[in-house]
Amino acid sequence: MSWKVYVIHFDKPYKHAKHYTGIALNVNKRMKEHKGGYGSKLMKVITENNIGFRYNIIAEYPNYSRAKTEEKRLKIKDVNINFINIIMKKFVFIVKG
Repeated sequence: MSWKVYVIHFDKPYKHAKHYTGIALNVNKRMKEHKGGYGSKLMKVITENNIGFRYNIIAEYPNYSRAKTEEKRLKIKDVNINFINIIMKKFVFIVKG
């Protein structure tokens, strides 16, 4: 199994947050956790505020450390905003709160 790096785009911003980036072996399972308000503080708040979200798998890696490195790179503030916005326009997965 490969580790996937995914980006979630919120249907509306929560304070300053418009996106969430994460990694998972099983993205479908992880999205169910996020939809249930589990797995991260931000996704819990998103769920509590009934904010829907869409996600996209943007990369796959053979091991955790490489996926985590890419996740951290994407989380650098403002560095990849244009890249993330381009990725988010190509959605196929939608999750409603």
